[in-house]
Amino acid sequence: MSWSNRVLTWVKNDSLNKKDIADKDGGFVTPTTVTSTPEYLIKVDNVFTSTIVNYEQFAECLWFEIGTARPSSPDPSNFFSGDRGILGKNPLVCMKYIRGATTIQEYLTGGNCIENIIIKRLAHLDMDDQEIQALSFYDCFITTYEQKNNLIFFSFSFTRMSDEQAVFNNNGGKKGYDAFSFDFNKNKSDHDLGNDSKIKK
Repeated sequence: MSWSNRVLTWVKNDSLNKKDIADKDGGFVTPTTVTSTPEYLIKVDNVFTSTIVNYEQFAECLWFEIGTARPSSPDPSNFFSGDRGILGKNPLVCMKYIRGATTIQEYLTGGNCIENIIIKRLAHLDMDDQEIQALSFYDCFITTYEQKNNLIFFSFSFTRMSDEQAVFNNNGGKKGYDAFSFDFNKNKSDHDLGNDSKIKK
């Protein structure tokens, strides 16, 4: 599915979007955060490197868009009937032009299969950076690549995905996880709740 077909519902980085990073002259400014660690990080196999402890194979992700939809059609009584087929939008990623950008282009032109792409969301809690969300995509192919000034935009296809959310208790301690996964090939989903968080502290 083309990334230009934006008929689905997107999930975005609420604190940073295209308008936030575009200045009045049409250029781009560098976003800042309250911590030195970015809020969103992305891993594409072993393409990227960083000096962030525990995230040496990740890079900063400025924003991303993902989405799914269930097609439906109206009947004469104005009710909607659902289709079993679930549509997934190719995720769109925005990040700075850094080392590894040329490899993304190579993967696109060469049709390389990427085992998994991971996007993690961090929050600064109790003087520490903790993972509060982990999005994982499997069997991926880069489908589009563009560059605007010092920013790159690329999208990718995938066959399976999972969305894991950290669950905290009233005292702010991490007590477990809430995870959803979907296999587009099998049209099968799974929802898992657990006491032992899979997202590391």
